[in-house]
Amino acid sequence: MELEANNSLAFLDVLVIRNPNNTIGHTVYRKKTHTIRYLNGESHHHPSQLGTVGKSLFQRTRGICDSKHLAAELQHVKQVLHDNKLRVPRLRHSDRVKPATVERVPAILPYVRGVTEKIGYILKRASIRTFYKPPKKISQFLPSVKCHIPLQDAGVYKLDCDCSLSYIGQTKRSIRTRVKEDIADVKHQCSIIRIAWKL
Repeated sequence: MELEANNSLAFLDVLVIRNPNNTIGHTVYRKKTHTIRYLNGESHHHPSQLGTVGKSLFQRTRGICDSKHLAAELQHVKQVLHDNKLRVPRLRHSDRVKPATVERVPAILPYVRGVTEKIGYILKRASIRTFYKPPKKISQFLPSVKCHIPLQDAGVYKLDCDCSLSYIGQTKRSIRTRVKEDIADVKHQCSIIRIAWKL
């Protein structure tokens, strides 16, 4: 269990700080054993892999730090990347702030005449795509009357012959597999079936 020390408490990647005015601040937390070593810029890695080091560190900084601690943490990240010999153009590219885009999830509404159209109109004004689905039928609420026996389980099965006889078998394997084997044996008249016919 983590304990508060120096008015701060570590939680995962976040260091939560209690300010003197009883507000909460937050910045990136690093353990005392953190070595600030990442992929070396001169190592044998694809440039896209080297670029993602800076990008992920900058994204983490912007996602975690409050405005009070952001500038200091960004400076620290730049220094760490410089120490790991990552080139300056990669730093500048990763440092760019991308405009936030809001992804709108479409709304799927059950159709009720007179009500759904009004809701759809309101959602359309908020730039939310609306899809309508028909209401459920009574048959969809009721369970199936038939009892379906899964053929992929073990069990007892019956095969009817062209004559008046039938064969009842039991298997520990899949019923579907065993029935296919029996049908194939009859079709190819394997030696066991020839012996059975002689009896």
